[in-house]
Amino acid sequence: MREKTIVNNEAALKNGLTMREQEIFNMLLDGAAPKEIVYSLSISFNTFKTHRKNLYYKLGIRTIREFYAKYLGAASFRQAEIVKSAVFARWVINADNLGSYVNITEKIELIDDQYFPTITITGKLSYENHAFSGAHAYPDPPTLEVMKKMKCFSFKVLGDGNVYAVMLPTTETRLKSGNNHYRKSFTARNGEISTITVKIDELAQSPFFGNQVPFKVSNIEFFQIHAHSTVEFNLKIWDVRLYPE
Repeated sequence: MREKTIVNNEAALKNGLTMREQEIFNMLLDGAAPKEIVYSLSISFNTFKTHRKNLYYKLGIRTIREFYAKYLGAASFRQAEIVKSAVFARWVINADNLGSYVNITEKIELIDDQYFPTITITGKLSYENHAFSGAHAYPDPPTLEVMKKMKCFSFKVLGDGNVYAVMLPTTETRLKSGNNHYRKSFTARNGEISTITVKIDELAQSPFFGNQVPFKVSNIEFFQIHAHSTVEFNLKIWDVRLYPE
């Protein structure tokens, strides 16, 4: 994960930025995505675009790549360039008819002085064999393109002490293996915020299922979270980040 940038306002002041433009300057240096800036400053996206346009003009740049190249060191520029905050167009519940159930709540919440879109998944996994309970997240097209090249991804959770599996269904696993998608299990520590980091080469299909198929990252279709613990669960998820390299 990217460490917080220590900002020197000299560049901002020298170029005659307004107070709001300086705020956006600092947040961009800190690696914030446009949606994070909009939520944090309580402004519309159109207002943000106007401020960004004026900011770029005063700094003599045209793109975010030029901004990072000009105001970040080489290492920080490289890191900022490869990290992508995932955007999911929709979340969909996924539960069996064996007694499991699941609900999804979407909110914008203030966490550690930043506003994030959060997803809270609540429900219960049945004790029956082949039971499942969780949620599918369908990415927007730009996010999906990065997912198809990523080497690693991470997300933050507020845990409940239960065990979950994060899964990446591909065309092959969806068609040939049912719910036996490539996965990694994690424990969400009760009442604690944790960052869950998953390397693509750590994902594996369960040995208890048949129909094992090769994993092709270029054929990822969506992102999935399912409960493993057969009890009531309550998991909050936010800040999904993708690392293509």
